[in-house]
Amino acid sequence: MRFGVEMSDTLHILLVWGDEMLNEYFPLDKPYPCNGVTVGVIPPRLFKQERDWTCSIVCLRTLLSLGTRYGLSIPEEDEFISRYDIKPGPHYSQEVKTWVPELKGEFRFGYEDDDVPDESKVWEMLRDGWSLAVNWLMSYDHWCVILGWYVLSDDPENNIIQFYDPYYNDVRWVHAPDLGVMWQSGNPDGPKRDYFAYRWGSL
Repeated sequence: MRFGVEMSDTLHILLVWGDEMLNEYFPLDKPYPCNGVTVGVIPPRLFKQERDWTCSIVCLRTLLSLGTRYGLSIPEEDEFISRYDIKPGPHYSQEVKTWVPELKGEFRFGYEDDDVPDESKVWEMLRDGWSLAVNWLMSYDHWCVILGWYVLSDDPENNIIQFYDPYYNDVRWVHAPDLGVMWQSGNPDGPKRDYFAYRWGSL
């Protein structure tokens, strides 16, 4: 493997893994509609969980930090819990919506999405300026914040997604097709692929 970094107006990362694998049995997926463009929305604050069940709350707090530069005040984790009487356990986008009625900005919620999104929707929303959190089975029924989508080639398997995990307070990476496999909500009464998204205003 060769790893190289080229500095110019932007940072370019090149990963070369040697000879390409021959796809003789498993079909190749269709390329994502990314047009070779790397996209990302990185909130100014990445909040870690203070309890083992509050990933949805802290992901919302992280997304809301995009509004702090415009004077938005973000409730603390304890304040969210007491104000909305949030009980321990997993929580989903239809519940998250009830926590934001007094907050400024634009919101989108997976349970209101008529389509079952695939992972390319993540790229599309980042492109359009949305910061988003997804509920996936990467670690049981867990919310993480998506930070960026890196297009390293036209092959879907070489697209890499950067995310923040509030349980481990760590920034991590996953290949885009793996996100597609793990993006499954544990809510039997909700959308198959749940998410919530925030932006301060239209671009």
